[in-house]
Amino acid sequence: MRRISMNLLSTSAMAVALIAAPAAAQTTDPATPPDPTVEAQTQPAPDQGAAQTDDAVQTAAGADQAAADGETIVVTGLRRSMQSSQNIKRNSEQIVDVVVAEDIGKLPDRTVSEALARIPGVSVERAQAEAGDVFVRGLRDPATTYNGRDIFTAEVRHVAPQDFPAGGVAALEVFKSQTADQIEGNLAGLINVRGRRPFDFNGLEVAGSANATYADLSKDWAWNGNALISDRWDFGDGGEFGALLNVSYTELTYEDHIRFDSGDFFGINPSGANPNVFCDNFDFGCLGTAPGDNIPGTTVRVPAVVGLFMNAGKRWRPSANASIQYRPNSDLQFYVDGLYQGFRRQVSDRSFNVPLFAFRNYTNVEIEGEGDLFAYPSSLTANAPNCCRPDGFQAATWEKTNTYQIAGGAVWDTDRVRLAADIARTDSQFDLSVYSVDYQLVNSPTIDILFDGPGDGGAQFEFTGSDTTDPANYRSFGIFDRHLTAKGDDWQARVDLTLKEVAPWARGIDLGVRFNDRDASFANAERFTRNGTGGLWSQFPLEFEEVDWRFRDGNNGVNTLLLPTYHSIRDSITELRSIAGFLPGRPQPGLEEVTQDRTGPSDDYTANEKGYTGYAQ
Repeated sequence: MRRISMNLLSTSAMAVALIAAPAAAQTTDPATPPDPTVEAQTQPAPDQGAAQTDDAVQTAAGADQAAADGETIVVTGLRRSMQSSQNIKRNSEQIVDVVVAEDIGKLPDRTVSEALARIPGVSVERAQAEAGDVFVRGLRDPATTYNGRDIFTAEVRHVAPQDFPAGGVAALEVFKSQTADQIEGNLAGLINVRGRRPFDFNGLEVAGSANATYADLSKDWAWNGNALISDRWDFGDGGEFGALLNVSYTELTYEDHIRFDSGDFFGINPSGANPNVFCDNFDFGCLGTAPGDNIPGTTVRVPAVVGLFMNAGKRWRPSANASIQYRPNSDLQFYVDGLYQGFRRQVSDRSFNVPLFAFRNYTNVEIEGEGDLFAYPSSLTANAPNCCRPDGFQAATWEKTNTYQIAGGAVWDTDRVRLAADIARTDSQFDLSVYSVDYQLVNSPTIDILFDGPGDGGAQFEFTGSDTTDPANYRSFGIFDRHLTAKGDDWQARVDLTLKEVAPWARGIDLGVRFNDRDASFANAERFTRNGTGGLWSQFPLEFEEVDWRFRDGNNGVNTLLLPTYHSIRDSITELRSIAGFLPGRPQPGLEEVTQDRTGPSDDYTANEKGYTGYAQ
C-alpha cells in the first residue's frame, strides 16, 4: 500500500484554537500534538466544512481515484493543525488555548510573542517594532516553560517570549488555569513552548525558510530564517533512534521618532508695562516688575520643555535547539534536549531639549482656548540671549544575552503506569553597557514654537540665530558611563508518576516531586560628570554625522542635528573616560569615586533559592 501526503495550504498558514471544545472524558496524557506516525483521516467530505477551489476539487477527484486504487490518502495542513489544537483543549485538565504548527513554516510570525498575540485572552505590548511583553488575562509576566521545564533569562524569573523564534516551535500552549503538576509561582498563568523533536516526524525531514523585512524609516533590510534537519532510524531489536537540529536567526533595524512636550507646565502672564510681552511666574527681573502668579483667566500654561527624541537600534537573535530520542521498545523512551538563545542589540538614543521654563521673554503668544482656570497657547516666541541653551545627549548602548539549557530524561509508559524523570541545567548571562555624551548649543537662539503643528502633530519649532549643523555651535555638557552584568543558573529535576484506571471511581492518580537550586547575581555601576567638559565638538576624539528626524510630514523646522556616531563613542570610551576624569576601566559596584553614583543594595547582590515541591492529584 502506497502512502501519499498532500499539503493543500501555503506555508504561511497557521492554526489557532478559537472554538470551545465539547465536553469529553478527561485524560492525564500530556498536552502534545498527536504522533505523526498515526494515520491521519482520509479526505473529508464537502459537508465537513472543507472550502474548495478549482484546484482543491481536482485534488479531491484525484484522491477519490487514489482511494479506488487502494491507496491511503493523508491530508496535512491547516485542518489537521486545528484538530490537534482542539484535541489538546478537549483532553486538558485546565483552561488552555493552543497554537499548533503541524508543518515547518506554518507560523507566519518571526517570534513566539507575535504568535501568542493571536490567542484569545493574550495581549502583547508593542514597542520598538516588535511584540514584547505578554499579558495573560491582563496580567504581566506569565511563567514560561520550555518542553514543560522552567527556563529564565539571567536574574529575572521568566524568559522573554520574543527570544523564541517562531520557526523553531512545534506548539504554544497557554494555560490560563494551572494544576499541581505544573511549575508554580505566577498569577498570570503559564506559557509552554514546545520545541520540535525527531519523533515528531516520520523520517528524514529537511526544511527551512528565509525572508526579509524592509524598514522605511531606518532604510535597512533585515533578514530572518531558519533551517531544520531531522531523521529517525531503526536501532537494535525493535528499537528506534532519532536526531534533530534546528537553527534560527531573526533581526530587525528600527527607529522611533518623537516630538514631545513635557507633562509639567509653568505659567506666564502679560507684563504690566507691555501687554504683548509675557513673563514667567518666577522671574522677578522681567521688565523690572514681578508678574502675577497663576491668575485665573489671565495666566497661560506653557509646557516646561519641548524637544525631539529618537530611539534607533538594531537587534538580532541567533538560536538553536537540538534533540536526541531513543526508544528501545514501545513502552520506554530516553531523550536529550539542548537549547541556545542569543540576544544582541545596539541602540542609539538621541535627545534634544528646549527648556522653555528658563527663558525670560515670551512674545507672539497665541491662545488656543480657555481651560477651566487657565489659557493654553497654540504658539509663541521665546527669547533669552545668553541664557537658556537647548541641550541633549547621544547614547551608545550595547546589550548581550546568552542562555543555555541542556536536559535529559526518560519516560516509561504502559497501559497502567506512566513514570517520567527529567533533569536540566540552565545558565544565562546578560551584559549592558551605556556610554553617553551630553551636549549643549553654544548660542541661545530665538525659538518660534507651534505646540500642536499640522501633519503628524506634536511640538514643532524653528530657531533663529543658531545653525544646528555647524560643529562650532556645539559644546560638551557631560559624560555618562554605565556597566551592568546579571547572571543566573540552576539545576532542576523532577519525577512524575501516573497510575491509570486505579478504580471505577478514580480514573487515575498523579504523584510527583520537583527540586530546583538556583543562583543569581546582579551588579550595576554608573557615573556621570560635567568635569572636563565644555569643549567644542572639534576637541573630542569623535566622528560626527548629521542626524535627521524623518517625520513623514516634514514640518519640523529643527530637523537635523550634528551628533557623534554610535561606533565612535564606543571606540573612544577610554579617551572619554580620561577627559571626564574617571578612574581607568569600567565603573565597578562599591568603587570609591567622586563621580560615581553610590551603589545600593539593589545595584549589587547575589541570591540563592532552593525549591522543594511535592504534589498529588
